[in-house]
Formats: sequence, structure tokens, C-alpha cells
Amino acid sequence: MMATRLVTKKNNIGNLISTCNTLLSGSIDYLLGNIGAILTYPISFFGNYFAFRIWKKKQYLNSIDVIFFRNMAIGLLLSFVLNYIAFTSFSDKAIDWKLFFAIAIPAGISFGGTFNIGRMYPDNWINWQVYNLFKIIQNIMLMNIANTAKYVFYMFNAILGYITWKDDKKMQN
Repeated sequence: MMATRLVTKKNNIGNLISTCNTLLSGSIDYLLGNIGAILTYPISFFGNYFAFRIWKKKQYLNSIDVIFFRNMAIGLLLSFVLNYIAFTSFSDKAIDWKLFFAIAIPAGISFGGTFNIGRMYPDNWINWQVYNLFKIIQNIMLMNIANTAKYVFYMFNAILGYITWKDDKKMQN
């Protein structure tokens, strides 16, 4: 939670904490039934690490451009492919399609959002709102009440991030 608050304040230590936290979150997700976590969390780990590296060099808020949408599309595609591989290769059960989509869609939004952190798009906070909603649904399905509460907090934080970064973008111009 601290990492998210720091990123909201454009403090790069938040990206570093997020990078480390990804290892812990991925392990917990996997142990709680998200078999795709073994393939998807490394993507998030490297995405957060690269955002940390980029923010060390520059911190300029960008308007949405083609790169924003390209990153979102790549994130969704990558998530569907990796989760399909995980669900078909790492499980001896038939695919539970509701669970597959409840995991693959937010992971794809997360990948796209993470790929966009380095470019500092204020509108990326809207992606995190959608992501948080899916994570709430996913964690209810997995009966993980602690994570459900965490993502409710993240939802409010993303609202604050959007408002703050939009205001900062106006002052930047």
C-alpha cells in the first residue's frame, strides 16, 4: 500500500517497493489458486523495475498517445497467452473459464498499466480503477478477503492519483 501511495505522489521509491512486493504478491496469488501467477508475475516484476529505472532519468507527465494504447494491447495479449499456457499446462483440471477471465483480464490491464507507468500518463490511473474492480471480483471468487479489502483501498488511491496527476499535468504545461 505504501508503494502505491508513493507512486501517487510521484516518488520513485514507490516503484522500487512495488518491484520487491511483486515477488511476495505473486507467491501469495499462486498459493491461493492463481496458477497463472507463475508466468504472469515475472512480467509485472520487470515492468515495475523498468519504471523505476525510467523515473530515475525523467519525471515528465505525458498525454495519451499511440504508445499508451499499444502497451495496453500488448499487456492484454500477453496475459491471455501466458494464462492460457498456465491453465492448460500447470493444472490437471479442465479450465474454469470464469476464473480464467477473472484472472487474465486484470493481469492484462495490470501489464498494460505497468508498461505505462514509466511514461507517467495521468490517465493510466483510470486503468488502475478497472484493474482494482477486477481484482476485487477475482479475490471474492478466490475467497481472499484480505486482498479484497486491499483492492478497495487501491481503488480509492487510484482516484486520488488520477486527480493529483491531472492537476500536476495542467501545471506542467
